[in-house]
Amino acid sequence: MYIVFATPTGGTVRATHHRSKAQVQATCLQHTFSHAEVDLLIVSKARNALISALPPDADLVWFVDSDTILPPNAAELLTYIDKYPVVSGLYFARQPPHLPQVYNRVQPGTTNFAFLPLISIPDKPILADAVGAGCLLVRTEVLRELAEKHKAWQEEVREWLGTCDAPEAIRRAAGFGAQMWPYFEFLEQVGEDFYFCMQLQHFLGIRPLVVPSVQCIQESVALIGRQHFEAGLKAGQVNYSTTQAHQDRGVLAA
Repeated sequence: MYIVFATPTGGTVRATHHRSKAQVQATCLQHTFSHAEVDLLIVSKARNALISALPPDADLVWFVDSDTILPPNAAELLTYIDKYPVVSGLYFARQPPHLPQVYNRVQPGTTNFAFLPLISIPDKPILADAVGAGCLLVRTEVLRELAEKHKAWQEEVREWLGTCDAPEAIRRAAGFGAQMWPYFEFLEQVGEDFYFCMQLQHFLGIRPLVVPSVQCIQESVALIGRQHFEAGLKAGQVNYSTTQAHQDRGVLAA
């Protein structure tokens, strides 16, 4: 399998980040790896540029943010990629209370932008509605299929705009929407990673698989991991009444 490590950067990538990727590569000698980095201020544009630059024979793109340190067992994610086309490791936000970057919709089956984080972390892999893209594996065939579906939708919108008599505000909104990227866009309501997950679910019916045993570290002024989230949870920094109902909507993978 040909795997591309894809890293959007803000100009600085620490040695610990590179070492963690090299460690994964050293444990997967049966695979071919290449490394790509794009330095752009807007991370959604960096991710799209990385996808556009993928070699045509690449089987898998592995997004690893420049502030993410992969754990020694990160190669475990590859064992799921045949069955699940989008797989994520687990990592936590840099800002307190350091929430896990795993989310489900407040109202399952809707297309709104209301999400809640998964507070109770299961032991087994779980399907989620949205994840951060800091440690995200995507089969390249999924990206190609998503681009095709998105392009067909764009053509439908343009055809509709040419014949409909809808109010100008609706026509303008539809026109702007049809110009968005199929992969990553940073919106006012959600970040580029949520947009990508919403695109996957809308066009392809795909939800990312999260593997909790692969716990990444966020490299900030401190190395942020699960212990920081659990400390905030114990201190009462995380508090909302729908935690259990939200947890129940998670789908444990077989």
